Amino acid sequence: KILGYFFFNPNAGLRIDYIPTEEERRVFRECNQESFWYRSLPISVISMGFTQFLISRGALTASGRFVSLPKVAFAGVFGYLGGKMSYMKTCQEKFKGSLESSPLGEALRQRQHHQPPV
Repeated sequence: KILGYFFFNPNAGLRIDYIPTEEERRVFRECNQESFWYRSLPISVISMGFTQFLISRGALTASGRFVSLPKVAFAGVFGYLGGKMSYMKTCQEKFKGSLESSPLGEALRQRQHHQPPV
């Protein structure tokens, strides 16, 4: 199965179709798994537990028919997304550091040189 990814080409100003190397795919998989286990799952579980705690204490009201499920699910989804987003910088660093001969790693390194420091 060949996966195609779209990346912005700053020189041409166009999106180009890019097929990642095997090493890049490995780093993508690694980043996806690590972001899930180390950020998304813990943040999601903690936010769901905290939301349920607030509902049980009366700080948040339960929804009539569905009790606490909508609010707890909402907290879980946003915890998951927040965990994924919080790991993006770490993944960019992995690509820049571990993929020396990769076009994707090179593009990220060049992009870093063009951005002003934060």
